Amino acid sequence: METVHIMLIGENVGHVYTAVEDTSFQKIKRIYLIHSPNSKVGKKIPYEKRAKEVKKKIEATSSKKVHLVQLPENGAFDKTETIMAIAKIVKKEYPSKLGSQQQIAVNITGGTNMMAV
Repeated sequence: METVHIMLIGENVGHVYTAVEDTSFQKIKRIYLIHSPNSKVGKKIPYEKRAKEVKKKIEATSSKKVHLVQLPENGAFDKTETIMAIAKIVKKEYPSKLGSQQQIAVNITGGTNMMAV
């Protein structure tokens, strides 16, 4: 059974590659990476750039299709924005493209603490 995998992108992206490379997990058909825009103040973290690099690397080394979903400026610190982004993906995928909601996996090991909440 093929799945849709929704993952949060933060400073670290190792969890994305772990999920993609884990052959014991269900076969992943599509991946959605939810990320913040590039940070312009404070620590200045290139979230969008990082997400694009992950997408490029995954699509170059596998047949998986990766979709990027960017949150608004403060979305990573607003649980509602993250929940709405995930809900939109689920609505898009089920039931039109998937036979069961069990074919959707949400990986919350990345992103900010608020996104994981």
